[in-house]
Parts: sequence; C-alpha cells; structure tokens
Amino acid sequence: MLRSNPLFLAFGLAAALTSTPVSAQVVTVDTLSWTGPTANRINIVFLGDGYTAQELDRFSDWSRDAFDSLFLNSKNPTRFYVDHKSMFNAFAIRTASTQSGVSHPSSGINKSTFYGCSFGGNWTTGSCNRNKAMQTAAKYLPEYSAMIMVFNDQGGLRATGGDPIYLPEGDYIHVVKHELGHNLADLGDEYEEAGRTGDCGETPNTTAETRREFIKWSRWILPATPIPSLTAIKTTTGLFEGANYQSSGCYRPEYDCLMRSYTGYDNGKLVQFCRPCAEEMIVKAYQTVSPIDSSLPAPGTVTVA
Repeated sequence: MLRSNPLFLAFGLAAALTSTPVSAQVVTVDTLSWTGPTANRINIVFLGDGYTAQELDRFSDWSRDAFDSLFLNSKNPTRFYVDHKSMFNAFAIRTASTQSGVSHPSSGINKSTFYGCSFGGNWTTGSCNRNKAMQTAAKYLPEYSAMIMVFNDQGGLRATGGDPIYLPEGDYIHVVKHELGHNLADLGDEYEEAGRTGDCGETPNTTAETRREFIKWSRWILPATPIPSLTAIKTTTGLFEGANYQSSGCYRPEYDCLMRSYTGYDNGKLVQFCRPCAEEMIVKAYQTVSPIDSSLPAPGTVTVA
C-alpha cells in the first residue's frame, strides 16, 4: 500500500487552514491525527463550545485524547475502530467563546458562546446552533465525515447523537462509538423506549421483515436458527425482537450489540458491534477510503520500449 508523506501533508494542511479571521477572531485548525490525504480518509472534526481563548489549548488536547481513546483503549477495545485506525484523520477547529461553559436554561444559567450550546438537565436535550457548526466545518474542513461538538461542561449531558454529535468533557467515548455507527454507516438504534410507538423504520440493522429469505442480514443466519430468534440464543445472528425504539414488531440481528447497549457495556461486559453492524461499518468505510492512496506511473499513456 502506497502512502503519501503525512508530515508534508499535515504541515501543508495546517498552513492552509490556520489563522483565518472569522467574526473578528482567528480560527485555527489543529491536526490531531493524520494517516493520509483528507480526500481518501474518514475525517473526524471536533468543534468546541464554551471555551475562552485561554482554554482552547485544553479543548484541543482533550479532543486529541478523546479521539485516541476510540482506538487505543487497551482495556476496552472496539474491534472495528482498532482494526481500521489507518482510515481515520482527526482535526480540531478552535473558535473562542466570550464566556466559559455552556448554558443551562433550566437552572437560569445563560452563557455567550460561539455555537450557543446548552442543555436542559437531561442527556437527551443538548442543543447548539447546528447551522453555524455545519458552516464552520464545511468552510475549514470541507471533506469532513463526522462532527463532534465538545461542550466545556462535565455535568448533566452524556454524549448524544446527531450531526454534530454532542460530547461533554467526560468519559463518554463508548457512546461516541455508538453514535458514529449512525453517522458513518446509517445504522439504526436497536434499543426500545417505553411508550414509543410507530413504524419500525428500515435501516441496515433493523427491520420488520420476518421472512427468512428476505431478511437483510440473512447470509449471517444459520439454517438451524429459529426465526424469530429466542433471547436465550445470545451468541449467534438471527432475528431478535425489539429495535428502533419499538418493543414489538421490529427486529435486530443479534441479542446484543453496540447499537443496542450504547454505553458500550452490558452488565459490566464490553459490547462490540454485532456481525451485520460490523460488516456495514467496514463496507461503508471502504466506500469512502481506497486502500491505495497513490500509484505509479500516473494515469495516462504508457509506452513500452
């Protein structure tokens, strides 16, 4: 596999993207991790809200540590990320806020921040100026694949999904692994929520289909596996009821999966992507990243003497 020189490319990118005036301030892009050209990588961009100019070094350092922990957590490795680290780049876009911290409207705390991020005391209620975040990412890293908005706040909000993914400073990286399943491979949630009703919603890993031959992941299902599958069968692929917030009528591939146990644990045990979800992550990764960065000779006519 041929790779371009990462030091040269990283220096060139940093030189092109740093010290750009926006809204009367300097926006700087830090290269957190570089494995190859942005045109042929999954590019994760970290944005930060509620960091004053004096706190931006901490934001960048924390973002680097968070990104590294996706791949380097020796105690709790998630195989897809560990095995495919060479497909990922990571960057942090520094934008200073007037005040430190984010808003807590339910507590009467309102801060003046670059992206206007806030939460209402519940981990599902984080919000930011999404349009501004998307415009910033698109301007300074147009080839980004996923955004992670880091809140300068450690209380009340767990990492939660969307574009961007909201991530407070804290130990929530396993939730980010789950959320990237949505962003990078269009995977659906596999857990149920009380009181939720409606259509199942078809995703690569959720379905209302019960006919064996039409199940999207049927190639993973052994002939002896009953359809629907019994919850007692915890180590095989089948058709398990309960997915996409529905307790009935909607099915998932395996008893447990990182898309179901979104914290990354089930009764203290590390949970991986199930087989069909891992396959979908790998397929989507290779649709974005070619194993070959460059080749010789260059395209064109080759004359053989």
